[in-house]
Amino acid sequence: RRPLVFYFSHAAALYANKFQAAGLISEPVDWHLQKVFETGVDEMSWDDMDEMQSEDFVWPTIPESLEFRSKVKAMVSHVIASMPDPRTHPITWNSPYWAL
Repeated sequence: RRPLVFYFSHAAALYANKFQAAGLISEPVDWHLQKVFETGVDEMSWDDMDEMQSEDFVWPTIPESLEFRSKVKAMVSHVIASMPDPRTHPITWNSPYWAL
């Protein structure tokens, strides 16, 4: 249903969005690409997919997608490296690190 580049970057968009929603990052990694790659596997009735279904819709290139994935990986690695030690600061339901 989607070009392969969508599936290549979908998980990265979900990580970036989840970390932002949890408050682990304050700014999006790439707002546009997060929106493009977030919706489409199990779209809901409120998801507006019409524009992305158009033959004129320009999907990101593989190099753009690789760069996005690399940025998300770096962000996730940084968040994990800077989080408190879970042996002394348990990660509970109320912790923003629960998103990990």
